[in-house]
Amino acid sequence: MKSAISIISFVLILCLYCACTQTKPDEAKAIKLFKPEDFDTTVAPGDNFFMHVNGSWIKNTPIPGTEARWGTFNEVDELRYAILKKLLDEAAADKNATANSNRQKVGDFYTTGMDSVKLNEQALKGLTSYLDQINQIDSKAKLLSYLAASTTLGLNPVLGIYADQDAGNSSKMLLNLSQSGLGLPDRDYYFRNDTASLRIQNEYKKYIISNFLALGMDSAKTSVQANLVYELEKSLAEKSMDRVALRDPYNTYHKMTISELSKLTPDINWTEYFTLSGIPAQDTVNVGMPDYMKRLNEKIKTHPLGVWKLYLTQHLLDELNPYFDDASFERTFHFRQRVLFGVKQPKARWKRVLNTIGSGIGEALGAEYVKVAFSEKDKERMKNVITNMRAAFKQRILNLDWMSDSTKQKAIAKLEKISVKVGYPDTWRDYTALTIDKESFAGNVIRSWSFEFTRNMNKLNKPVDRSEWYMNAYTVNAYYNPSNNEIVFPAAILQPPFYHSSFDDAVVYGGIGAVICHELTHGFDDEGSKFDGDGNLKSWWSKEDAARFEEKTNVLKAQYDQYVVLDSLHINGKLTLGENIADLGGVMIALDAYKKTEEFTRNQAIDGYTTEQRFFLTWALIWRVKYTDAAMRNQILTNPHSPGEFRCNGILSNCADFYKRYQVKEGQAMYRPEAERAIIW
Repeated sequence: MKSAISIISFVLILCLYCACTQTKPDEAKAIKLFKPEDFDTTVAPGDNFFMHVNGSWIKNTPIPGTEARWGTFNEVDELRYAILKKLLDEAAADKNATANSNRQKVGDFYTTGMDSVKLNEQALKGLTSYLDQINQIDSKAKLLSYLAASTTLGLNPVLGIYADQDAGNSSKMLLNLSQSGLGLPDRDYYFRNDTASLRIQNEYKKYIISNFLALGMDSAKTSVQANLVYELEKSLAEKSMDRVALRDPYNTYHKMTISELSKLTPDINWTEYFTLSGIPAQDTVNVGMPDYMKRLNEKIKTHPLGVWKLYLTQHLLDELNPYFDDASFERTFHFRQRVLFGVKQPKARWKRVLNTIGSGIGEALGAEYVKVAFSEKDKERMKNVITNMRAAFKQRILNLDWMSDSTKQKAIAKLEKISVKVGYPDTWRDYTALTIDKESFAGNVIRSWSFEFTRNMNKLNKPVDRSEWYMNAYTVNAYYNPSNNEIVFPAAILQPPFYHSSFDDAVVYGGIGAVICHELTHGFDDEGSKFDGDGNLKSWWSKEDAARFEEKTNVLKAQYDQYVVLDSLHINGKLTLGENIADLGGVMIALDAYKKTEEFTRNQAIDGYTTEQRFFLTWALIWRVKYTDAAMRNQILTNPHSPGEFRCNGILSNCADFYKRYQVKEGQAMYRPEAERAIIW
């Protein structure tokens, strides 16, 4: 996944819809979007609109034991799972599938993952050759050789290596080196000393011990060995860039010649490293985090090989445990899901296998999905809605009172250059060179990862392919890619309840419309605004306008900094700023566009709700979700998206139309004085 892409997960309404083309218009009309039994009318809209709309649902709906969070997105996802499972069951049973076809590959991949008897018989035998390579490391040269070789398998034990568009010249591909190698979710997990963080640190060490014991290592030594691995990771974490810093593209753009890279890291022979990794010869690279690279060089030069071998063993097991026997899966699940997210039990095996196939050969599965679950006829309405949203955004730019005319024209030029992808790729990825068989689930996983690494490296020294997709067609999501200056909407998000041709405009604009405007606004958030209309990291602002923009965004940052979510844990307004800006733009622009529709002008109530009410109710239903405490903590510490309740209420507390429609008064919890409301785009 490209690190530059802003990804959002829009969770919308009503598990009652079937995310497939069989949904009939009369059925869609007959379903009530807003159910009285889900509301909590004891909560005034102006105090907590999220709970007003969703409060009874939140109170009465348990989080399933297999999940870290549960909301309307999860309910809708169950329908997507059902479609995909049917596809996989049929593909696995198809004895006449053409050899080397997508159908054969997804069917055989699924077969190996579902064969629990064979998986348990094989246990960790598939790791023997890799463990032998680690055990044979007896020099720095062999250490580097192993690190390079593991890269070709799609593993990144200490270093992320990938080809991407040059941020400074989006028409060129550039090799990127980035930090990696941490077993905890974020660098800050190693340095927090609150009770919850100390518990996680201790549980992580127990996890390492459990992996070492599974290999038959001396139980009397594993505690010390786990600490050695942990301390090496902590040393790497000290020089890893934190998540807030990572959001600024200038912080991660350091273009260097190979000679300059070698001076930065003199103990790594990069020419040999790249050759062993199968990377085409390069003159320049982007070093995302120079301080991390210097620390890595230091550790390769001075750290004991014995500790490195322990570290690499742990990271190999951590990556591959889920694809072997049940005991190996359980070790990783316990830490990665129970401890970190509060999940009580694993998902059904078929769901886990399906997700693995998606991460390995997602476009092969996506090509099968769109054959049965996507309607081409709805593309036109989608395009019309996008056109209306773009026009509304343009008008808002023209009406800004804080931006100069010259910068407005540049902003409009960028807006008009934003390209749109809808449904699925024009050309599907070719998996002909990838072998998928019925012998080994882990083998299929590793080969698919290796295939993807090779495919990615083959982009180097070639023209940029702007037609490429970075999300699978069956994913209920959308994204903005600043390097291509594009917004992308996979097929699955154009299915009910995100969109249906029979939906009234209030729901369409409050639902898929808000998604569209969210993605458009990402081109003008605190990160996307640093890229020009051609996708280049380049300032197009006057100094005065840039300063006023920062002043405007600081208002939103301060608002979110004030939200206390769990115990004394606050939302990080800087980490979530880009998504909050996009949410704010999403509502404001979509509402402006909706006001230009004939439906809004008619102002005809449906099911007792006015047009504007249906718009705002849809927005609240989008974010219906509840979390385990562990998942909420992880969300706040690592995720650039604010939790659902605050995405709903935080944005509406700045919306004058919301105040007017629901008569929000001073003294109510969501009330902000007009002068203190955030208005950006």
